[in-house]
Amino acid sequence: MKKKLLVVGDSFMCQDTRYPGQHWSELLPAFDVINFGRAGWSNCLIALTLMEYVSINPPDAVVLGFTDPLRLEFAAHGRHGPDKDWITSNHTGALTADEKLCRDYFTVTRDLRLEVNKSAMLINNLLGMLKSLQIPFAFNYMMFESFLPQITELQHQRLSQFQTQQITYNLAMDDRDSWSKSDPMFHVHDMNKQNKFAMHVGKVLTLQFESSTIKKCEY
Repeated sequence: MKKKLLVVGDSFMCQDTRYPGQHWSELLPAFDVINFGRAGWSNCLIALTLMEYVSINPPDAVVLGFTDPLRLEFAAHGRHGPDKDWITSNHTGALTADEKLCRDYFTVTRDLRLEVNKSAMLINNLLGMLKSLQIPFAFNYMMFESFLPQITELQHQRLSQFQTQQITYNLAMDDRDSWSKSDPMFHVHDMNKQNKFAMHVGKVLTLQFESSTIKKCEY
């Protein structure tokens, strides 16, 4: 039986039905993939999605991709569909006039270092939760990588404990021009890059499964 793999993140992590079989999460034949990547998602919504799913139906493994820490969340109240409870400031075309005002006010008043460190604390706590639950995981900073110089030294130290679970190839940062491309939804249409990311994901998770098996044999 295949291991159940949960994928959570923003657009770089989500599949696009118009481009079947071309996203990295569809290039992992050893896993039964449940993809909860959502275009425009914030780090907070990524965390909420993961925690809600894990509490109900724990997967065998998780892959996380993080994003821009400057996205605001708004309650959608179903106005964009029955399964869409949230939108973010990144969903420009779907925002109400009040939401746009809120987004613009936040843009001119927010403190970059504070917002980045909020996300860093969330990421640290999320990865720590998966570790405590003994759920194998792989993660990538994705768009958050460009903000890493803003986080405190203590945050860096805490994140370093998860270094072996980090996917070292960053699909989002390899070609930053892809950020503005909406077609496909996951931006990067280069199959070599998608395959490369899938390979790195498989490697990180396989090492953890093998380590877990060795520990069980020792007991």
